[in-house]
Amino acid sequence: MALQGVAWRSWLGPYAFALAGLHFVHIGYSCRMVHRPVTLTPVPISQTEQSHLAIMHRQDRNNANNIFGGHLLRLAAELAYSTAVLHAGRHCEAVALGDVTFRQPVPIGCVLEFKAKVVYTSGNLMRVTVVATKHQQLLERPLELHASVTNDFTFVLAAVGSYSLRAVAPNSLREALQYVAAHRQHLADGYQAPELLQQQGMEHVLVG
Repeated sequence: MALQGVAWRSWLGPYAFALAGLHFVHIGYSCRMVHRPVTLTPVPISQTEQSHLAIMHRQDRNNANNIFGGHLLRLAAELAYSTAVLHAGRHCEAVALGDVTFRQPVPIGCVLEFKAKVVYTSGNLMRVTVVATKHQQLLERPLELHASVTNDFTFVLAAVGSYSLRAVAPNSLREALQYVAAHRQHLADGYQAPELLQQQGMEHVLVG
């Protein structure tokens, strides 16, 4: 077990200590170390996920005969907004566009699947990630569809109103890494840490 632990720490690198801090924070939630209303119990990140399927049409092509990046951004932004509204339970407004990654072209005629989820909240702000995956036929495999990720988007949205959003909690290593990365970017952008971290004096634990 000790060797396994060393291997995990080596693989996680700088995230190891941050993940340990994240574990402590959310154990605090479940053990009620911080007095809070029951309605503020964190929501699993996976439960905030929403998806959308879209056919890529010729009228949205660019000069290279692939789908125009602005069209993809609009579809992602609409899903991010819908995801934020469903989590907040009220109207939301766009605050910022974070990272945008174009991994590969999106061809005309393919089915593009968008999946969005709330990976981080602080006060009335939330960070929503959207991943786009194309499904298309390949010449070498005509009887099946090939899926590959084409784009990653991150949006910051604010829920209208002064009361805080329900927090989100990771349930897997992948979600924990997303949460830690979102927390670091949140502080780097000049926003405040979530109230729970401030109450426990741990606002910088997930940064180191």
